[in-house]
Amino acid sequence: MDRLVQEAVLVHQGLDIKFKRTKQQIDKTSFALRNSIDDQHKKIHLRPIRDYTNKLVGRSVTFKLFDLTSNDDDEQVTLVQCQSELGNS
Repeated sequence: MDRLVQEAVLVHQGLDIKFKRTKQQIDKTSFALRNSIDDQHKKIHLRPIRDYTNKLVGRSVTFKLFDLTSNDDDEQVTLVQCQSELGNS
């Protein structure tokens, strides 16, 4: 997963966006993705984030996404909660 976080890039509205990892993992099934945003109207929709997450964890892993961004935040925070434990690769 570390290698994919370093290499994987999400393209949104013609911009290359790379998420940064905030912690190694919240637990063995969850982690957070964060990216900077100028304003709330420039938030990335969940579908591209879902595609990006599929690259990180693999298509065989079932997961849910939760937008944890507050209205006055300059960072978009998405919690990824997987239904199975993530490997340490």
